[in-house]
Amino acid sequence: MKYTAVPFSEMWKDGIFTVPTQLIDKYLKLTSEYQLKALLFILRSNGQASDEEIASVLSIDEESVVDIMEFWCDEGILAVDGKEAKSSPIIEKEAEKKPKTAKKSAPPRLSREDITKQLGSNKALKQLINQAQLVLCRPLAIGEIETIINMVNYYGLTAEVVLMIFEYFRAETQRGFKLSFSYIDSMARNWAEEGIETVEDAESKLKKIEQGNRHWSEVAAIAGIKRKCPTDKQRETVSSWFESFDISMITLAADIMNRTENVTPSVNYMDKILKKWKKLDILTTEKAIEYQNSLKDKSSKPSDKLQSNPTYDLDEAMRKAMEIRDIF
Repeated sequence: MKYTAVPFSEMWKDGIFTVPTQLIDKYLKLTSEYQLKALLFILRSNGQASDEEIASVLSIDEESVVDIMEFWCDEGILAVDGKEAKSSPIIEKEAEKKPKTAKKSAPPRLSREDITKQLGSNKALKQLINQAQLVLCRPLAIGEIETIINMVNYYGLTAEVVLMIFEYFRAETQRGFKLSFSYIDSMARNWAEEGIETVEDAESKLKKIEQGNRHWSEVAAIAGIKRKCPTDKQRETVSSWFESFDISMITLAADIMNRTENVTPSVNYMDKILKKWKKLDILTTEKAIEYQNSLKDKSSKPSDKLQSNPTYDLDEAMRKAMEIRDIF
C-alpha cells in the first residue's frame, strides 16, 4: 500500500513548521522515539524549548530530557544556552578502521569498577547506554551494560549498528518472542564476524533475517514444527530451500516426513529429502512423487504410496504456529 498525506485535511489548518530533510534521511533509524519527539517539539516551538517544557510534553522527568537532548547537542543540531558542542563522538567514524572480523575467544569480563571507569572516561559509551535504555524503555542491569561495552570495544561494532540491533530486539519482543540478552551478544558477535560495519550493512542483514523468519513461519506451519523462532542455522537452511524449490515441493517434503512413522517434524529431516531431490535434479512435484514411490518396497500397501500433491490449510497451520512462543 502507498500512503499519501491529504492536502486539505484538518491537520493543516493551524499552519506548518520546517523540518530538516536530514532529520529523516540520516537520523530516523538512529534515534529513539523520545529523541525525535523532543526535536520535533523544539522545531514546533520556534526552535527552542526548556527541559521543563520538553519533560511536560513528553511526560518524562527533566533528567531524562538532558540525556535525550545530549545526542542532538553532540550532533551540532542543538545548542545548550547558546553554546554548541565541539564534536559528535557517537556518530562520527573513528579514524582507525574497525576490524572486519571479531575475535574467536570470549569477550572480557568487566567488573563494576571497570564499567564505571569506562563510562566515566568515554562520553560516547555513556550516551550509547542511555540510548539503549530509551530503546528498551527500561534501565539496564550491570551485566547488560557490560554486554553493550563489549559490543563496541571487543566486537568492534559502531554505535549506529548496536542501536539497530536493539531496535530489532525490541521489535521482536513486542511481537511476542522472549529473547534474552545472550541472544543480543550472540547476534553482535555474528555481525562482527560477517564484517557488518555500517547502517547499510545492518539494514541488508535485517532484511535477510526478516525474509528468513517469513520462510521459517511458513515452513513451521506446514510441517507442524512447534519452535516458532529459528536458530540462525535453521533460518539459513530453510531460506536455502526457497532458492531451489517452490512451496509445493517444500510442502511435499513435509508431507513425506509426517507420513513417516516415529519421525518428529524437524528441519534436518526435510533438508535431507530436499537435498536428495536437488542432487537428482528433481524440481517438480510430479517427479518427486514418482521418485518417492519408486523407493517403496513392492510389498508396501497401496495406501503407502503418494498419489497426488499434498493439500493443507495454510491459514489454520499458521494460526497454530503463531500460538507458540519461544524462550531464549
